[in-house]
Amino acid sequence: MQPSKNVFKFNKFASFFLQASVVLLPFFFLPFVSVPLDVSKGLLLSVGVIFSFLFWIIARLAEGTFTVPKSKVLFAAFLLPVVYLISSALSPNFNISFFGQGFDVGTAATSIILFLGMFLATQFFQDARRQKRLYNAFFGGFIIASLLQIAYIFVPFNAFFSRFFMEMSPTVIGSLNDFAIFSGFIILLALLTLERGVNSKGRALFLWIVLILGLLMLVIVNFATVWILVGGVALLTFVYSLSIGRLTGKNGEQNETSQHFSIAPFIVVLVCLFFIMTRGSVGGFVATQLGTAQTEVRPSLVATYEVAVNTLRTNPITGSGPNRFAEEWTKYRSALINQTDFWDTPFTAGFGLIPSFVVTLGAIGTLAWIFFLFTFAQEGFKRRSLAIADKDLNFFVFTSFLLALYLWVFAIIYVPSGMLFALAFIMTGVFIAGLISGGARTQYVISFLHDPRSSFFSILLLVGLMVFTIAGGYVYAQKFISVAFFNQSLRVIDGTPQSIDRSEQYTIRAVQLSEQDIYYRALSEIYILKINYLFSQEGISQDILQADSQQLLSSAENAASAAVALNNANYQNWIALGNVYQAVVPLSVEGSYDNARAAYDQALVLNPNSPSILLSYARLEIANKQNAKAREWIDKAIAAKANYIDAYFLRAQIDTVEGNTQSAIKNITDATRVQPNNPNVFYQLGILKYNTRDYTGAISAFERAVVLSPGTLNSRYFLGLAYDKAGRANDALVQFRIIAQLAPDNGEVQKIVSNLEGGRAALSGIEQQQAPQAELPIEEENKENN
Repeated sequence: MQPSKNVFKFNKFASFFLQASVVLLPFFFLPFVSVPLDVSKGLLLSVGVIFSFLFWIIARLAEGTFTVPKSKVLFAAFLLPVVYLISSALSPNFNISFFGQGFDVGTAATSIILFLGMFLATQFFQDARRQKRLYNAFFGGFIIASLLQIAYIFVPFNAFFSRFFMEMSPTVIGSLNDFAIFSGFIILLALLTLERGVNSKGRALFLWIVLILGLLMLVIVNFATVWILVGGVALLTFVYSLSIGRLTGKNGEQNETSQHFSIAPFIVVLVCLFFIMTRGSVGGFVATQLGTAQTEVRPSLVATYEVAVNTLRTNPITGSGPNRFAEEWTKYRSALINQTDFWDTPFTAGFGLIPSFVVTLGAIGTLAWIFFLFTFAQEGFKRRSLAIADKDLNFFVFTSFLLALYLWVFAIIYVPSGMLFALAFIMTGVFIAGLISGGARTQYVISFLHDPRSSFFSILLLVGLMVFTIAGGYVYAQKFISVAFFNQSLRVIDGTPQSIDRSEQYTIRAVQLSEQDIYYRALSEIYILKINYLFSQEGISQDILQADSQQLLSSAENAASAAVALNNANYQNWIALGNVYQAVVPLSVEGSYDNARAAYDQALVLNPNSPSILLSYARLEIANKQNAKAREWIDKAIAAKANYIDAYFLRAQIDTVEGNTQSAIKNITDATRVQPNNPNVFYQLGILKYNTRDYTGAISAFERAVVLSPGTLNSRYFLGLAYDKAGRANDALVQFRIIAQLAPDNGEVQKIVSNLEGGRAALSGIEQQQAPQAELPIEEENKENN
């Protein structure tokens, strides 16, 4: 009897961990912890699946038998991690393809976790009561997530709650569009449950509340694709219910006169049709008023296709390797993208999540995904009229298939969050479990205790899986902590020597737990900051200066070289290495110019259409005191990207250093024409004109900067000074009073206000540089556009 009790106990533990992770997944986040939301949810899912699978293995060892569903869908799903493993093994960078930073959707490790989640769902959701509890938990989780989102929009959180929800933004689901997709998921679930019929008015009222709340959240987010899909499913449900109701009586008998008008689908169809027909004007207005309007950009279908074609020419069978879309994107993206605002964005996925796998998995991955999706759709549509004796099971088979299909569609046409992608796998597992419960699918029963030979190999296999599961859990824990340390390093740095030291300590801890190229890049940048600060200090002996700078240079070089060694296909790592050498070119360090040039050359090979790399060449030439060559590279950068503001600024910087201020002003004026809504451009133009005592021109530039970005205090600061120089003291006083209200602790501003109120010059009695630079004289929390 004891073994049976142990089996029951271990099965219960396994079921608990899986269900708990799935139930908590939609609204789970870690308060007070500086990690991205996807990482938090990835940790929850990984821990839940790993512990569930571990206890499932222990239960199988205790029982001496295990069952595997006879399902083509499950077999097709099993091929996915197999393909990921093959592609990872042949990837130029196995580490990135297999684990990545730890919780990336496209890695081989994640594919294993997702498949195990699906497999365990087939084991633990065969009971209709568990499926019902799962659906109820989805409703409850959605209500919690919605209330948090409504509070986040309407309640002005104080500092404590802002820190509590530090990584919730913009929603606890993911992006606002992710929240809309999940809202559509819940709407369909509530709609189908209402159509099935409920036994109590209280239950019906609860479902109606969930349905209305789901529609409300769709209105708030206003994601057009969700409106279309939800409206389409609701329309089909309405037509189906109406036609079946007219032909079927209460007892299932044919009855031409019976009527069944489905009010819930009808209302959903009307609401969806309204927002589709208004083409987003109403929903867009609501989103703008609530601050939920968004512009989410991803590569087009054509751009994704071009990257896929070029990648498959080189690696047709296994692709570039899992989790390596960004490298292929930078290598093969069109030069036309330079003219957009997202020219320098390293997209990690293309038009849709699954289409992106064509690039990273090649032909075998593409065929595996097509086979899986086709098998799933075929199985679901084949069972659309499945007659199962248990009405509950019939309902759960139908709803789990429809909800999983809904999520798979979005995985094809969109790039959903990892949570929604995982939910697609889980719901597919629930669908298979429903088929098994209804007798539509049977299971293989494998017993291994009675045959010594099969017993040995079976136990060896299960123990091996147990060891790998435990090892995987340990690695995931390390990677999560490393992400937390790295994000903390980014949060603490503010330019002061103390913050740089703290950031260095956190980054080193992150590297010690999980070596990632992004960590080493950050570490090299920290050492460059330290070098710059070292040379800005006065009163340091040359011996100490030389010794400390050499040590920091060596540390920066080692960190950047480590980043390159981890991933030599990422152009950013080569840029980081080049920047290390560029930083010491002015010091005439032997070989620094040539090494920097070689690193930039390699970066340009990996990202041939990047104007930022061309500008890196220009900065290198400036450091080497070759301004004429620098101008040539700047011209190339502007030719590649006509509205490249940084290039105009750098050219103006050269003009200023050479004493040609009028040419610098012309360059910045040209920049205002290509980006007329960029407040920083007008701020820089105002600074240049102020320095040449063209106070009228400076006022015009600063006024435009203030209009474009009213919260930027430095534009107001210099606008006030320009007003004062132009004899417009009252206008200057207005500006400095505004600044005093927004920065009440700034003593200099208070002194300026006092001077102006007393009829004195603004800077009377205040030490001021002869020519103010484009620095930030005012500490402000809102650093927008600076």
